[in-house]
Amino acid sequence: MKLKVVFQPSDENGYTVYVPSLPGCISEGDTKEEALANIKEAIELYLSEKNKGETTMASGENESGSARVIAVPVAGELLSMHFGHCEAFELFDVDTESKEVLNSRRADSPPHEPGALPQWLHEQGANVIIAGGMGRRAQQLFQQAGIEVVIGAPAQSPQSLVQAWLDGNLQSGENLCDH
Repeated sequence: MKLKVVFQPSDENGYTVYVPSLPGCISEGDTKEEALANIKEAIELYLSEKNKGETTMASGENESGSARVIAVPVAGELLSMHFGHCEAFELFDVDTESKEVLNSRRADSPPHEPGALPQWLHEQGANVIIAGGMGRRAQQLFQQAGIEVVIGAPAQSPQSLVQAWLDGNLQSGENLCDH
């Protein structure tokens, strides 16, 4: 099977590589060779999981199309204004039809590595991220992972931000990140 892979220079040296036909299949490396080896491994894992019948819907939709998983980066009990350096993510399972939060959980953020969070959040089932600020490159990586990006959110509790998003009332301001 032949798959197209796309290499992009990373913000902090090295390369990010992804497979457009496999949503969420993203990796990186310090060199093109390392990135290629890493994406080959990611492709094998992606395809083996699919073949086992362990399907992850990239869009996060259930059969009725109304389920989503929303990720909110946090510092303490409020939205972290820089998602890449947050201490944890609050993950909310929501139903967009009933506008209800079905479940929530907190996951400690992995160590900061450029390009790693979109893949990690995709693996957590997230398909929406609400952030205070986010650079253009990070926005692209989230979109490639099938995760909708909402930026410019105020420093409020994750619960209030998610409910405002569900109600269609989330007031977002300017993107607080310029890189």
